[in-house]
Amino acid sequence: MTTSAADLRDIAQWFDAEWRRARPIEAQDLKEAALAWKRRRAARPKVKQVKSLLDFASSDVKDRNLYVVIWGEKASEGANAAYAKVVSQAEENAQLEPALLDKLSFYEHWPDLPEESILISFERHPNGKYSCDGVWGRLAELDVGPGKKHGSLQIVAEHDEILGLRILKKQRKEFENILRPVLDDLWHEFEGPNKGAIIPLNRALAKLGR
Repeated sequence: MTTSAADLRDIAQWFDAEWRRARPIEAQDLKEAALAWKRRRAARPKVKQVKSLLDFASSDVKDRNLYVVIWGEKASEGANAAYAKVVSQAEENAQLEPALLDKLSFYEHWPDLPEESILISFERHPNGKYSCDGVWGRLAELDVGPGKKHGSLQIVAEHDEILGLRILKKQRKEFENILRPVLDDLWHEFEGPNKGAIIPLNRALAKLGR
């Protein structure tokens, strides 16, 4: 962009200084760059206003920390007791807004449940049917490690929005109707050793598309 001898001399000096400060790229650099890329992807602007889950293309929700989760086993008594303690301590220490305390719940022994995620949650009943028990946002800072009478607890709170789509009771029923045709396939494809399935929402929508 320039043929000025003075500019070229300054540029060369600048480049040489940068080069001396440079270092080889290490494996940790690549790991940190990948994590930063995922954070930016998850926070990218939503592309459009939607009125239904079906309005999303799988590419709209890819890499956004949005998941369908399916669980089939009830929590242990020990987990329920540990959860009650979590709520009590959160209230005592003023960790959360008072209105949020009544909107908490938990999963037991799901260590792979992604942090900073929104979960469209389904219960798989013994008769093989499914019901949407809510949309939840992770509160990993309240998680509890495993104890003698319970597995680890992953704490969540009710969430009322997915990329601009308001979540009301009507939407939960709609999620059941929309995803019912693929829930069995998703369960068998993603079922983990603890009888739970964690499915990226884009994978669920892609399966619907097929």
